Amino acid sequence: MIQATIRDITARNTSKALQNAIFNSANFSSIATDAKGVIQIFNVGAERMLGYTSADMLNKITPADISDPQEVIARAAALSIELGTPITPGFEALVFKASRGIEDIYELTYIRKDGSRCPAVVSVTALRDAQNAIIGYLLIGTDNTARKQAEAALLKAGALQNAIFNSANFSSIATDAKGVIQIFNVGAERMLGYTSADMLNKITPADISDPQEVIARAAALSIELGTPITPGFEALVFKASRGIEDIYELTYIRKDGSRFPAVVSVTALRDAQNAIIGYLLIGTDNTARRQVEIEREMLDQALKQKNVELESAKTAAEKANLAKSEFLAAMSHEIRTPMNGVIGMIDVLQQSSLNKSQMAMANIIRDSAFALLAVINDILDFSKIEAGKLQLDCVMMGVADVVEQVCEVMDRMALKKGVELTLFTDPAIPDVVIGDPGRLRQILINLANNAIKFSSGKQRPGRVSVRVILVEIQPEQVILEFQIADNGIGIDENTLTRLFTPFIQADTSTTRHFGGTGLGLAISRQLASLMDGEITVQSTPNQGSLFSVRIPFALPTQPCSGIDQEQPTPPPITPDSYLVAGLPCLVMDGADGTADDLITYLTYDRAMVDRAADLTTARQWIANRAAGRSIVVIDARNANFPLDDLRATALAYPDSDTHFVVIGREPCEEDVNLVLVNGNVLTRRALLNAVAIAAGRAKAPDIERLLNEDEIYAAAPPLSHETMQRRGSLILVAEDNDINQNVILHQLALLGYVADLADNGRAALTRWRSGQHALLLTDLNMPEMDGYELTAAIRHAEDAGQRLPIIALTANALKSEEIRCKAAGMDDYLSKPVLFDRLQAMLEKWLPMSVAPALAVFDRTVLPALVGDEPAVLAEFLHDYRFSAQQAALEIRTAVQQCNWKAVGDGAHKLKSSSRSVGALALGEICAQLEQAGKAGDAVTAQALAIEFERDLAAVFAALHSELGA
Repeated sequence: MIQATIRDITARNTSKALQNAIFNSANFSSIATDAKGVIQIFNVGAERMLGYTSADMLNKITPADISDPQEVIARAAALSIELGTPITPGFEALVFKASRGIEDIYELTYIRKDGSRCPAVVSVTALRDAQNAIIGYLLIGTDNTARKQAEAALLKAGALQNAIFNSANFSSIATDAKGVIQIFNVGAERMLGYTSADMLNKITPADISDPQEVIARAAALSIELGTPITPGFEALVFKASRGIEDIYELTYIRKDGSRFPAVVSVTALRDAQNAIIGYLLIGTDNTARRQVEIEREMLDQALKQKNVELESAKTAAEKANLAKSEFLAAMSHEIRTPMNGVIGMIDVLQQSSLNKSQMAMANIIRDSAFALLAVINDILDFSKIEAGKLQLDCVMMGVADVVEQVCEVMDRMALKKGVELTLFTDPAIPDVVIGDPGRLRQILINLANNAIKFSSGKQRPGRVSVRVILVEIQPEQVILEFQIADNGIGIDENTLTRLFTPFIQADTSTTRHFGGTGLGLAISRQLASLMDGEITVQSTPNQGSLFSVRIPFALPTQPCSGIDQEQPTPPPITPDSYLVAGLPCLVMDGADGTADDLITYLTYDRAMVDRAADLTTARQWIANRAAGRSIVVIDARNANFPLDDLRATALAYPDSDTHFVVIGREPCEEDVNLVLVNGNVLTRRALLNAVAIAAGRAKAPDIERLLNEDEIYAAAPPLSHETMQRRGSLILVAEDNDINQNVILHQLALLGYVADLADNGRAALTRWRSGQHALLLTDLNMPEMDGYELTAAIRHAEDAGQRLPIIALTANALKSEEIRCKAAGMDDYLSKPVLFDRLQAMLEKWLPMSVAPALAVFDRTVLPALVGDEPAVLAEFLHDYRFSAQQAALEIRTAVQQCNWKAVGDGAHKLKSSSRSVGALALGEICAQLEQAGKAGDAVTAQALAIEFERDLAAVFAALHSELGA
């Protein structure tokens, strides 16, 4: 009898020791309260999870005080409805179900001591004494931000610990150090079908686990940890016994023989001396998640099978079209080769001094050649797409740049056909994306061309709008929608179904009236598809159509190998470069609804924008302005706007200093308190610069540069190699590509420089050692010695105090490449293609002491280089030039006398190009300067230049007299 009592006490003590170890080693928040909710126990898991110490909490607050108050209120309201009784927001809402004996597990957000939030899954149990009276509540919480873990049933001495452990809603199995089960809670009984009596001191958890999985786990752990592990209980707890966190999947076998997957979390239980006295295995039923995975796998398998079938059908269709596609490709190439020669020579011819009738004929030839080339390109692209040989480029590009270029090209066609073309680019679109700019242009040109073509020749004015909208932006990509809308003939519903079919147009009358192959839309749709995009269309007969192209573009979140930049782009508009920030602006509603776009542009760039629907509102806005500059923006493209009325109002309130920006159909110009800007394909930058000019924050030439006004670069008379060397202006070019060699040498010649050429880095190093060169332009990727190695060799060999300016020329426009070049010892960086003005600025920066060659009064080599050396032809050109120069000079003199500086600039513009073409280079340069002074309204400069103009003009006429006689 005594022996039995001792054994019973020993067993009870062992159980209590296990319970204490479980409670003190728990990885969960365990908060026990008295019946009123005041916290009595706040375990180490709660301290770790919430940041409070036990001393902060005991006998001071309730769990509701560290919970999200809005969630507590919402829970009280929901339970009131669910249980049909009013429940007060606060601690009662957290424990009401448990107080009624209802199992309660819910999600709740705890507020940590540092104010951060911790989403948790909370299990609530009412703690009862031997008489079943509630003596408190236990709230067990798990951090719900990490992988879902099982709640541990925590033990405490006496009735409280027993109540805690036996109320757990998870399978909690505690063993001794050898693995024999000592505790088997009610959650385990419910989950596995065994009773506690079936298990205690009889078996290990391995005995109710899938034996094959236990064997497999032992083998896997043996390899992972590099030590042999015996299949059995050791395999289930080995990691935990080494202090390694261990959560794994395991299949349990129920008492009835059925099986279920579980997620098991294992913890080693230790005594005060840190010795392992047992293990705690907490399991959750994983059946539902596994079922979802099985269903997903079955669905994936079905989809794969369907894809195989579709791929097989696609392959069969491709084989059927292969012969046709190969024939079309061969035919297109055969025709395309001579056509490129025709177009190239026409471009050369158009640069010469043709008379008006000759230029008209050349334009007809060029337009016809490009029309034929467009058909050939369509056929070739279609054959490539069908054959699966068309590859997309992957380059860094500016979407706004591409769209603006397309609209600039199409605007010429629109003007000829009497169609208004408008443009809007969402300012929220990133400055740089990754895509294929060439194929994007092709899609947009096809759609814009159709829109212009089908909206022209009607009684009402034709209108076409091109819009780019940011649909969605994510860290690694954006989705953009390109919308091309017109008010043309529209498309009926029957035709829409076959609209994108190759070689098919709406009907035969469409082909007769408008022309075309019917390939454009088919190619555009297939190109969009290759870009993972789509084209949709909405149309109403006789009202117009809307084509929408939605395409995803990758974002350059980090430098990408193999990704090049298409071309130099204008610098992005950043917060530091906002031109109109804080500027009060009023936008007048226009007849065609463009006010929304103007407001979007101005608002995005931080202007303070208001809107006026009528003149009365606008007058009131002007009258109420505080002192300081403000701007009124008026779109007068499609209506006669009473501008004089508003200007009169502005003059009546001089303190407000109101200026106007009027968007019209005329070239850009500036007047007193007024800036007129050309609204044809108005870009965001053009609008912002116009407003900035009106506000006095920018100068008028900014608009000229923005609109990319073409400048003619006339070749200066070539100087000898020796002269350039003597002046310290001889340039060394290292470039291995034949085409690039020709381009850079031609550009340098146009700018008046002479260069030596080396086709690899080693040859360039040899030439540099001659000591003749003032600057090096070097490609980076060359045979034998690349640009980096060449730079390193030069820097190593240079004497003290000497440093040759080295400028990199590369097609890689990534910022990282520029940084690498400068780190390698290069002084500056130019990305290809190099524009004249950028090259000129770079040379002026690094060759500041070089003296530009004086321009000749009359260079007799220029005109023959353009039109040939036939004397009769040359004489005819020079006679025509002399007559036109006399007329232009008369206009300029009259304008100078009248102080009409704009007219002075216009007259100089007319004479500038023709003078340069015939070889009157000095006069051409004076005309260029006079044009700029006239446009800027710079009277002092214009008057001074007018004197030089007369001097150079007289010299040219004298030279012509020598050539032609009287």
